[in-house]
Amino acid sequence: MSVVQTVLKAYLVSVIAFAVATVAVGSAAMLVIMVRRDDAHATALARTLGTELRDHEADPRPEKDALIAPELQAEQWFGRRIEAWRGTERIGGPSARGVLAGWVGEQGCRQVELQGTWSRVCAIETDAAITIVVASPLAAILADVVPLIGAMIVTALAVTVALSILGRGWLRRRLSPLAEFERQIGGLQVLDRNQRIESDWGVAEVDTLASTLNSLFERIQRSVEREQRFVADAAHELRTPLTRLCGQLELASEELPVGSELHDRVTAAARTSQELGRTMEILLALARNQAITGEAVDLDEVVTACVASLPPAEAARVHVRRGEPAIVRGDELLLRLALGNLLDNALKYSPGAVEIGTYAGEDEAVVQVDDHGPGLSEADLTRIRTPFVRGSNHARRVRGAGLGLALVEHVAALHRGALGLANTGDGLRATLRFSSWRSSALGDG
Repeated sequence: MSVVQTVLKAYLVSVIAFAVATVAVGSAAMLVIMVRRDDAHATALARTLGTELRDHEADPRPEKDALIAPELQAEQWFGRRIEAWRGTERIGGPSARGVLAGWVGEQGCRQVELQGTWSRVCAIETDAAITIVVASPLAAILADVVPLIGAMIVTALAVTVALSILGRGWLRRRLSPLAEFERQIGGLQVLDRNQRIESDWGVAEVDTLASTLNSLFERIQRSVEREQRFVADAAHELRTPLTRLCGQLELASEELPVGSELHDRVTAAARTSQELGRTMEILLALARNQAITGEAVDLDEVVTACVASLPPAEAARVHVRRGEPAIVRGDELLLRLALGNLLDNALKYSPGAVEIGTYAGEDEAVVQVDDHGPGLSEADLTRIRTPFVRGSNHARRVRGAGLGLALVEHVAALHRGALGLANTGDGLRATLRFSSWRSSALGDG
């Protein structure tokens, strides 16, 4: 997911979260306000009723009952239940029918379940002797709050939709420099030594980031160049004495009687030194993390050079299938190393003929190597490209360092290509695919 998409997603999530939080907090606040307002009304009503009873303290009980009976009856229209108590004696009705006597000794308001209905019960002591208890069903309070909550939800939904549409468009315009910056970053090529990013975007944050990345690229380039010089120097220092050692061992082998124990040992040492030289070449090639992409390389010529470098007995086993010219941009030395390793593997693990061919399409150039060996297991096909990993069926029978296919994979990646390995039923097929020079040229133009 791109940075712009991430920001837009975060914006939409924040808008929705803000709307949900607003509705939730607003609904809770309105409910609390309505409950507090009802408590205040119940308290005022109780104090008024208590004042009337206190003013008629000397009246007989029937007159007191008659005095507050209309008010108690009137409140029933609002769903409230009111009871007045003097100790354990109820005023305005028979004690046996009172249901609020249990809260006479409790002062204040609380939420209780009353006869199967949740209610708000407030007990107010108006003087030392009289307590008024008021019970209001919560359903009536909620009935007043629900329309307000519904209106708030509709409003929040409308605002959310408006902010999502308008804010998304505004954010896209504001983030367009960042989107272009991200596109340029994604288009950078590993093989381009002089790659840089435009540093004037009109947005201070993006300009600063671009300058920082350009500075990083320069430091990385200097570091890579130092490493490449070191690798080149090390290769020269190692290659010369190793070549001398191989030559001396070969001369010594020729001077010894064929079939003697000493001759066989010197010959084995010569083969070991050759393997060491080949391993060194592969490791040095793997250490090269940049290819020269400006050079046009004909894969047919690379194949011809690889076959020509083989010993006559091995070269006779290779059948070359030639197609149309397959030209790519790349490093000829690395391509020769890669194809040479594919041929070497095919010849080592296959007793019969080896076919190699090149194919050219509109968009790609392909080199295909087929052998007639036992192939690889499914498990080995997935792990054989890892350095120093060899096929489990051949590790003991054939000598090697397990670096050949790792090199081929590395060269393919440097040339923006791909290595494919597959069992054909008659052996193993290795395929190297590259973007053809023609399609690259058209793309650049």
